[in-house]
Amino acid sequence: MLPLSWTGFYIGVSGGGAWGRSRHTNSAGDLTPTFNVSGGIIGGTVGYNYQVNNWVLGLRRLVMGQQSAARPSIFRVQHRIYQRAP
Repeated sequence: MLPLSWTGFYIGVSGGGAWGRSRHTNSAGDLTPTFNVSGGIIGGTVGYNYQVNNWVLGLRRLVMGQQSAARPSIFRVQHRIYQRAP
């Protein structure tokens, strides 16, 4: 039986969606019109891990994008450098 190792490359894709409506009351007590806040999210990650005893050293690139009816597209990039093996 081969020993378990966290060393190696990986790639992943994620996605989802949400829907809803929003309405607010301003400081004068006026109710705003109802507006749509529905939208979707999609993203991906790619990385490499290297295990040394109980430690896993890794580099990861995560990119997420969000689009909703209430606001323009937003993209987020995250870097993660160190991870510890469970």
